[in-house]
Amino acid sequence: MIDPVCGMTVDPAKARGGSAEHAGTTYYFCSEGCRKKFVADPEGVLKAGPKGMYAETRADDLVIRCIRELLRRHPELPPERIDEVAIAATTQTGDQGLTIGRTAALLAGLPKTVPGFACNHAGLHIPRTPRRPS
Repeated sequence: MIDPVCGMTVDPAKARGGSAEHAGTTYYFCSEGCRKKFVADPEGVLKAGPKGMYAETRADDLVIRCIRELLRRHPELPPERIDEVAIAATTQTGDQGLTIGRTAALLAGLPKTVPGFACNHAGLHIPRTPRRPS
């Protein structure tokens, strides 16, 4: 788990700062100070933008976390059964400029046979790939 205040990785079983609930989600904290800051203004901590929870997180790292969490929550899903990783990335510069879907698929540990790409929704160019046989 990630402490939403400072971004540190926190083991829920060992969270020194304890936990807090907000909007049906439990958050864990590295310290009491981080928990107090969150409880005082959870919306402010979780908002998007330069002071938001993921402001300093690379786009590809977010996608990798999502893929890994999907696989963790669904152990019955063999990674080779994932058809593709398609990520909408309008600007495709910086960390998004390396075909983010393909990069994230590989770094998340998916087999090399799983295709990945970026979709530019701004130009309405959405590639279509043939469905792989089951």
